[in-house]
Amino acid sequence: MYSTHPKYATFYSKNPQAGGASEGQGTGCYQPETATCQEQDRDRSRPREDHDQGDGIEVRYPSGIEVDRSRMPPWVEFDPQAPLHARSVSKEANAAVPDQETRESKALGHQKGTRIGGLLTRKHFWVLVTLLILAIIGAGVGGGVGATVGRGTRRQGAEQGAGNRVNTTTTTPPSLIFQNSSVAAVHWKDSSGNKEYRVYVQEKDGSILEAAWASNMPTWNSSRITEEGHDIMLGTPLTSSVGYPHADSTLSLVKHVYYLGRTGTLYERQSPFRRVSGVWGEEHANGLYTTSNDSATLALSYETFDPLGRILAVVFQGADSSLSIAKYTSNGISEGPWSIKNTGLQLQVGSTLAAAPSGRGTGLRLYVAGTKGTMQVYQYNLTSDEISNPICESTPY
Repeated sequence: MYSTHPKYATFYSKNPQAGGASEGQGTGCYQPETATCQEQDRDRSRPREDHDQGDGIEVRYPSGIEVDRSRMPPWVEFDPQAPLHARSVSKEANAAVPDQETRESKALGHQKGTRIGGLLTRKHFWVLVTLLILAIIGAGVGGGVGATVGRGTRRQGAEQGAGNRVNTTTTTPPSLIFQNSSVAAVHWKDSSGNKEYRVYVQEKDGSILEAAWASNMPTWNSSRITEEGHDIMLGTPLTSSVGYPHADSTLSLVKHVYYLGRTGTLYERQSPFRRVSGVWGEEHANGLYTTSNDSATLALSYETFDPLGRILAVVFQGADSSLSIAKYTSNGISEGPWSIKNTGLQLQVGSTLAAAPSGRGTGLRLYVAGTKGTMQVYQYNLTSDEISNPICESTPY
């Protein structure tokens, strides 16, 4: 700080490193011809009328003249952590004049830290080195992944080029399948002779997913057939069938998928729904029947075109663990409601269910697990609902 006293200007610093002076010592003293240092010492001993303290700087001005701090030279405010610099004294201003190096340091904000090559601090140097290493590693990983993707793309292109037709549409990314998901599938040929395949699984959130593949579009595309919030048991058994409604081949084939709710309620979804292609809706079997908690399900479908007739059936284990068969029939003129046949045959809890055609017509063989842990085989007729006594029984497992 400086004083505007016409006789002298005195500088004091409490920081012994600022200008090389200790507390109570002046950093510079200019003596004009009309004044002596002794007179200045006497002036210092006089009572001062004002006294201000700055950050490490003590300013004395015995004349009592108010000092405008806003007009003080910026180089007088010392940075206690800045390096020491030799300073000259100007007789015109009675103040320490900063050298060129000091002015440059002030302009750059006194960048702290050890500098490497006069350009970077040690901290900045190591940050740049770290970033450079990470960039090299990232380039290596990216190159490897890019090469792998490139090879896969070339291989895929070669495979597609070998086929007659290629599906150019974007496929739906595969979803996460529930660990204990069941799997159901149907297959048919359309009017043009193309082979169609549909596979049904359950996702982790409980939704039922359809994966579709066709010989004229040889790629898998997936979509959900149930809506959010539907009553679906996690780990539900899945079963499906496909056929013409009312055995009328002029209509579109209809897909039927059956699953269970959280309390064992049997549900049916079908598409096309009400003859609207690509739409899934609920059908007549919804909520009519309740299964045991561990029941499996088995869908059966039969149709004849002379005379016209269609039979849909779902085999399951009832709430009392007995074998139950729900059935629906239709023809070219009318259709009947769903009905239930309770056979009274007790099954092992959680019995698996399977069927195979037996001769011509609607005869089947049903394979179930008996209460003694043996596989039992029954003859069953879809038209008459007749079921035989066990015709075969395996030894216990």
